Amino acid sequence: MSPVVHALIAWFLAVVSLKCVRDRRWVVIAGFIPDIDGIFLLWDLDLYYMYHHTLGHSFVFGVIITLIAVFFARERLKTSLIGLGAFSLHLIADIFGSNWAVNPLYPFSNLSLSIFPKLSNEIIYYLVNPLTFIACIIGAIVIFLWKRKTPLEFFSVRLDGWFGRRYDEIWK
Repeated sequence: MSPVVHALIAWFLAVVSLKCVRDRRWVVIAGFIPDIDGIFLLWDLDLYYMYHHTLGHSFVFGVIITLIAVFFARERLKTSLIGLGAFSLHLIADIFGSNWAVNPLYPFSNLSLSIFPKLSNEIIYYLVNPLTFIACIIGAIVIFLWKRKTPLEFFSVRLDGWFGRRYDEIWK
């Protein structure tokens, strides 16, 4: 799945459960940060294939990210638990939305999880991923209409507020 989809899924969790923008940002980071192990693509394709879905896609990494978030969050316990949930949803989404295996217990276990080949590449990449992306866009619209919040709040609270004010000006 796309890092954007992972970030949106994490943002959905955050925006419906946390009040503080800073805490929501930590949850979004926890939701897309597993793809940091894709950085190997910048140096070597073989390293990318060897390590993507291993280092960053391990609960060891997820717990480390959660512990870091504890130091910066306002609602520490709630943010860390929701962040770990967002991290877990990233792994689940990759299990169902990728033909790559996920090693959630790396480096302690070789346990490898994947829906492939039970689902073909065509179903994964031409049905599951596009439908998930469409569901995320619809979800973002619903949350905007419900809470006047957009995923842009991750980058700028002012820009996020601007969209809400513009909508209210146009439709009221």
